[in-house]
Amino acid sequence: MIEKLLKKLTWFEADPKTNEITKKTSSDTVEKNCRNNSSNNTVHHQEVQDLRNAEKAMEKLNSLVGLKEVKEQVEKLTAFAWMMRVRELQGLVNQPLSLHMAFKGNPGTGKTTVARILGEVLYSVGVLETPTVVEVSRSDLIGEYIGQSLPKVNKVISRAKGGILLIDEAYSVVRSDSMRDYGYEVLDHLVKVMEDRRDEFMIIFTGYKKELDDFLEINTGLKSRINYHMCFPDYTGEELVKIFLILAKERGFDVTSKAIGKLKEILVPNPDNGRFVRNVLERTIMKKATNLYKNKQLANLKTISEEDIAVPPKEMKKGVVGFIK
Repeated sequence: MIEKLLKKLTWFEADPKTNEITKKTSSDTVEKNCRNNSSNNTVHHQEVQDLRNAEKAMEKLNSLVGLKEVKEQVEKLTAFAWMMRVRELQGLVNQPLSLHMAFKGNPGTGKTTVARILGEVLYSVGVLETPTVVEVSRSDLIGEYIGQSLPKVNKVISRAKGGILLIDEAYSVVRSDSMRDYGYEVLDHLVKVMEDRRDEFMIIFTGYKKELDDFLEINTGLKSRINYHMCFPDYTGEELVKIFLILAKERGFDVTSKAIGKLKEILVPNPDNGRFVRNVLERTIMKKATNLYKNKQLANLKTISEEDIAVPPKEMKKGVVGFIK
């Protein structure tokens, strides 16, 4: 979509050697555009540059495994935000953008990673002043005593000004049904800030889908201020294998075909999340080191073979820490 938008800006083209942008002069239509928009040439140049920068940031998103629907939503949102930005640059009437979002899904499904890339994308098209993503949780927002919470919230908002404030496991802000929980005060304040300062920064609430949906029902004002909801599904087994191969390559390891076959046997029937795959890789590297040490061999230091593959037991998902034989 971004590439299509670039093509629609027909009065500029890039030199393939220098990547510099120059006016087109080969058609009457373009000449007319140039005459009618001669005072806005700088604006048009900026439009193209912004899109090119956004396209580079989008390449990071598209390089992630899976998340097809999330990628599509981000690209549509980017196109919309870019259009509103261009309208503003050209002096057209615009309402302040409200880009507050809810990212729903299990841990390890890419929510924080996508938020960071989104910051880069929206910054590149001029919607955000900074690509910074400030990540916080309940402890960063809630004080221990009366009067401590709002100063903490305002401090966090100041850090996120111009960028993105990501509240992880947002439902933990309100822990109980008791109105004496300071979280309700914080929530009311956030709702007000989301409206009054919506053009200064954006908030992304993240967490499990059901818990986050329930949280959004606590305050009707909160729900109405979140225009974009993105669901992050668990990875399929095939996607988990791809993630393993990418992570292994980043760590400087090649994976044999037999090892890939064993991974598929283990992972394909059991869809899970990215964090589990990282655990598999860590334990696999540890097992490889053990195998090399026992056999007193220094060969194949870069190769992960079938006998090196080690999958954490189910207990690992329940928080067991340490090495399990």
